[in-house]
Amino acid sequence: MISQFSNRLCFAIFICSCLLSSAFFWQSASAQETKDEYDKSIFPTLDQFNPKSQLKVQSTDLTTAKFPAIDVHTHLDFKLTRSTLKLADFVKRMDENNIAICISLDAELGVETDHLDSLNEFPDRFIAFAHINFRGEGNDDDPATWACNQPGFVRNVVEQLKRAKENGVRGVKFFKRFGLDFRDAKGQLIRIDDEQWDPIWETCGELGLPILIHSGDPAAFFDPIDNNNERLEELARHKDWSFHGEDFPSRQQILDARNAVIERHPQTIFIGAHVAGNPEDLETVGRWLDKYPNLYLELASRIAELGRQPVTAKKFFEKYQDRILFGTDGPWESTRLKLYWRFLETEDEYFPYSETQPPPQGFWRIYGLGLSDDILKKVYYANIMKLVDPTGEQYKLAAGSINASTKPHGTTDESAKPKPWIESLAFEEPPITNDAITFGILMLMLGLIFWTSSSDFGPFKLFYKVVPMLLVCYFLPSLLTFFNLVDHENKNLYFVATRYLLPATLVLLTLSIDMKEILRLGPKALIMFLTGTFGVVFGGPIAVLIVAYVYPDVIGVDGPAAVWRGLSTVAGSWIGGGANQAAMQVVFMTPAADATPELKTNLNELYSVMVAVDVFVAEIWMVFLLLGVGKTKSIDRWLKADASSIERLQTKMEAFSLSVARIPSATDLMVMAAIGFGATAFAHWGGGEISGWVEELIESTSSLVTKVDAAGNEITVMQSPYGFLKDLGLASAFFWLIVISTTIGILLSFTSLRNYEGAGASKIGTVFIFILVAVIGMGMDIRAVYKNPGYFLVGGIWMVFHVGLMFLVAKLIRAPYFFVAVGSKANIGGAASAPVVAAAFHPALAPVGVLLAVLGYALGTYGAMVCAWMMQAATPG
Repeated sequence: MISQFSNRLCFAIFICSCLLSSAFFWQSASAQETKDEYDKSIFPTLDQFNPKSQLKVQSTDLTTAKFPAIDVHTHLDFKLTRSTLKLADFVKRMDENNIAICISLDAELGVETDHLDSLNEFPDRFIAFAHINFRGEGNDDDPATWACNQPGFVRNVVEQLKRAKENGVRGVKFFKRFGLDFRDAKGQLIRIDDEQWDPIWETCGELGLPILIHSGDPAAFFDPIDNNNERLEELARHKDWSFHGEDFPSRQQILDARNAVIERHPQTIFIGAHVAGNPEDLETVGRWLDKYPNLYLELASRIAELGRQPVTAKKFFEKYQDRILFGTDGPWESTRLKLYWRFLETEDEYFPYSETQPPPQGFWRIYGLGLSDDILKKVYYANIMKLVDPTGEQYKLAAGSINASTKPHGTTDESAKPKPWIESLAFEEPPITNDAITFGILMLMLGLIFWTSSSDFGPFKLFYKVVPMLLVCYFLPSLLTFFNLVDHENKNLYFVATRYLLPATLVLLTLSIDMKEILRLGPKALIMFLTGTFGVVFGGPIAVLIVAYVYPDVIGVDGPAAVWRGLSTVAGSWIGGGANQAAMQVVFMTPAADATPELKTNLNELYSVMVAVDVFVAEIWMVFLLLGVGKTKSIDRWLKADASSIERLQTKMEAFSLSVARIPSATDLMVMAAIGFGATAFAHWGGGEISGWVEELIESTSSLVTKVDAAGNEITVMQSPYGFLKDLGLASAFFWLIVISTTIGILLSFTSLRNYEGAGASKIGTVFIFILVAVIGMGMDIRAVYKNPGYFLVGGIWMVFHVGLMFLVAKLIRAPYFFVAVGSKANIGGAASAPVVAAAFHPALAPVGVLLAVLGYALGTYGAMVCAWMMQAATPG
């Protein structure tokens, strides 16, 4: 019995153990399954991974190199495609970053004069290295046909090196394909240390031509592409960059072969590209430098590797400061170059090594080395001068020719600068990035502004007497940017507002023009309106000329971020209104797709100031106009004007308003939407066709023309007899979008469709305008206003000319003050202000302001463009 009981007890214990084990493993599996599901739900793909650091550390924004630098590693042919204009733009970028000389590695041995000639416009700013064409005219798929596998190849290269030296080439470049791609006649990879190439190495040494050699590639490129590879994301995008497998030699074999050549030819100078191909192991690179006194290295495109080992890298730079050269693998935009200055000159911590996302060389950040001035001078220019410019003559000329107008070396240490307390309230990252939410917030703001501005509540009425409503519509959305509440760099809303709503607005506003009624206002009304337009069109260039003469720094010089471009938006607003202002912004202030972030920032800041100039100067003038309404009779007596026609006009306009007014039906609203957006569609099509034709005309008639620059040097540029069309903006599809949509609205105003004004066509257009104003205001940086008081001087002189001309003409033709005030505000302020001023004389006269303001919309695009072109002509070249 005991034995039977024991057996049963053991069996029960066994069953319980199994149940407990099952429960434990089930729970673990369930937890693992839940974990897996959780991971899948939160983890983005690698290309989407963009973590935002929460560290609060020093951030130093260097604008230039501390000393004029020589960039030993650039590819001018490859990246600038031998474009004279691109080269000139790049020289400006060199000036801005304090780069004296760039060494281009793109000359081809044997035809090196082609590349040398392309650099002749700036002889002091560039040095050329030549590379050897191993394939020649051979078939890419048949190595037996390649030049390097033909008899006499080495002998020919030696002779070509001698001629290249005489032609001005100062070094030789070997690409990484030498050892990884070039093959012999049997299809085997050519070894770098094959003795057949010895005459080439020896000749370079005899001629004093340093050899910049790229051997190997990052260590990760020779590892399997798996979850242990630290550059997995990069290799996933560029699988052909992997050299893992039996088809390639090991990385160590390639580096050993190169080092064997360096050791075998001690009289030849070698520059190891990209930290001698081994930035991941500076200890080993240091041993090479100790062993080979003829070896130098440069750091192009490897600050990502150096910057993640700052302690080791700084010791390395200090020990081998006489053997390290500055290089970038450019040309790059200034955003990339600034990271080099920051890496070498500051002790900043944990910052991006690239401006791109995802980062190109691994998911990590870097630390600055904070090198001393003595080391910086050697790295930036002194070490390479010993090899290619031993007398220093070219460096002195190049450093001296750096444009004096460029910014001096400086920093913006955000952590050191005390910020106003209100700026400290801004979010580090915008909490709102959804366009729909942003648009909803803008609409809530506009609704609140319109509701409060029309309210009879005392405080609201007092507020809007002091602060213009239009200014509030700009200002409130700008607070979203000021406090970094929304992702204002997202251009989706701006694109929709300018490409869809803006042309529809122009159509709906010009649709209501009644030319007969305008003519019935009498010639004096039209004369005063056109005088106001004339005052704006010519006042702009006159103000630019005056300020450019007295304070030339305010106006500056012509260029992609020239002041006249910002002033063109003021002209658009002051002749027409918000729609025309936006049109000018897009036509004259939209940066090219490849524009630098600095240019985009400069244009945004410039536009922010111009919005303030527009609103503040215009509204100050409006205050004076409204003050004059109470003294209309006195002013009319001074002008010797007869105002009896105004009374007759008042009666007519009351009748006119009643005759066209009706409650809009759904059909009315749908037809007006069809008119606006149908015309927008046609304008888009027409704009694309015409701008394409203009571009094709310019391109097909372009040819190389030799000119003499200001220094007396002959330069060769691409020029077309029709190039001025592009300068005038006629090659812009948006230019034609605005012109066509405005023209459609004017043409439709002669049809029965203009009666839709009674159903609210201009009201819908006004809604679209204020949506556009809010979107533009969201991109306005209100902090930029106080930095540029000189622009307000331009606006003030401009307005004085406009006002003075208005009163001069009114005195000559004896026009009533009503025509002065409404004619001026139909230009300066448009539909948002002219009716207000007209209604100040009598509510029934408000439509007069509307009619003239709509005429301003019709002329605003054309007049503002003429004004912009004249301001451009008045700007120093």
